[in-house]
Amino acid sequence: MQASDFWFAGCNNDKKGRWNIVPTTPGRPHDFFTTTAGHAYLSTMDHAMRTARRETAGRATVHAFKQRYYQGEQNYRAWLVQHPPQVALGFVRDFGDYDARYSAMLRRYEAGRGTQGYTPVGFRTDDRVDGQQS
Repeated sequence: MQASDFWFAGCNNDKKGRWNIVPTTPGRPHDFFTTTAGHAYLSTMDHAMRTARRETAGRATVHAFKQRYYQGEQNYRAWLVQHPPQVALGFVRDFGDYDARYSAMLRRYEAGRGTQGYTPVGFRTDDRVDGQQS
């Protein structure tokens, strides 16, 4: 495994290709993903990651994951523009902390601990990025 490896969840033993649950983040209501904004966010991001997983056969780089994540976020923002301001304001209130959101989505889409031959990004001990020594 290279330091820059990123393996998508749902590739190895999961025939249905399911994602991990979204971990709890501070301030996000427990029913957030049942709201219009929350459901649209998760659907948009799941679609972006399903496409990325399919195109990479489940194995990419951290950099490629980040690019797809940013694309999903942009697509969601385009969706927000089409809705009343209250929808965007509710999203910002409930799930607006970008760092917490990125971390939660990383853990949703990344293969978890216990995946043979893979160590999730948050559990790696080196600080290399995309195969480069820092």
